[in-house]
Amino acid sequence: MDWPSEAELAKRYWKDPAYQRADAVGPQSVEVRVPEDWVLDFESLGRARALNEIYRYERSAQGALIVSLRAAGWWEAGLIDGVRFALYQYCHDDDERYANGLPLGPKVMCDWPDGSILSPSIGWIPPHLLPARTSRSWMDEIDANPTFVAEHHIANDSIGRLREKMERYLDLGVELGWLLSWSTRRAYVYRAGRACETLEAPVSLNGGDVLPGFEADLADAWPDEPISDDTWGWPPRRADGGFLVRVRLPETWHLPLPLVHRISEMNPQYRIDRTLNGDLIVAGPYSDRAA
Repeated sequence: MDWPSEAELAKRYWKDPAYQRADAVGPQSVEVRVPEDWVLDFESLGRARALNEIYRYERSAQGALIVSLRAAGWWEAGLIDGVRFALYQYCHDDDERYANGLPLGPKVMCDWPDGSILSPSIGWIPPHLLPARTSRSWMDEIDANPTFVAEHHIANDSIGRLREKMERYLDLGVELGWLLSWSTRRAYVYRAGRACETLEAPVSLNGGDVLPGFEADLADAWPDEPISDDTWGWPPRRADGGFLVRVRLPETWHLPLPLVHRISEMNPQYRIDRTLNGDLIVAGPYSDRAA
């Protein structure tokens, strides 16, 4: 598989200050090793996300920067949004908010025991792990990670990467996880101590013993038939299967040209460069077609 040509990249990206975000192409998920002086903490990752909210910024257990496309088309987003709405309803009763636990959205970053910072599309912390609400800073006092998580596979992300992420969640103490793929009409159900269960367009999913009484109605959420990732999703896929991601950086992540070459040496699987505006360019081939 060919890499994006140097002439194409030079013309369209780092030598063109009039770069347009919609010009990004191909699957949008990368894991990049970065220099030690790039502090990947809650503040810097949050700042990176604020600069461009279509991306999710996370940190791996090894300290690598993980960038993945969070934006999705209306139909794709409707699947996970329906689950999120059902969970919010489940967590509130008539008398008390969060009576049945705390629902988490995709902007919440969780600090996991292995040193990673990951943001599931949906998370849930059971009520017995929540502190007493005695102050306005109650959310800052929560020292627990989700027991239930859900991730959303969109056409321009890697289903293989997300399946590995779900297994990692189980290793970190998650008891129940759902990976939902709208285009393939599949739901992958992960339970602690059990093999992954693959369901074809389920009409509903329930929380079992982890979230007793919780059920998400998915009857109208799926397409009529599976849709090929090669013809679905935004940005459009490259004909050669490659990808190109532009990462807008917070002020604390400096990127002088010598550092560009250093990051390139740290990540030989990618082509690394910089725009005139100081944004990081990550490009390379893409061949993940895992089912």
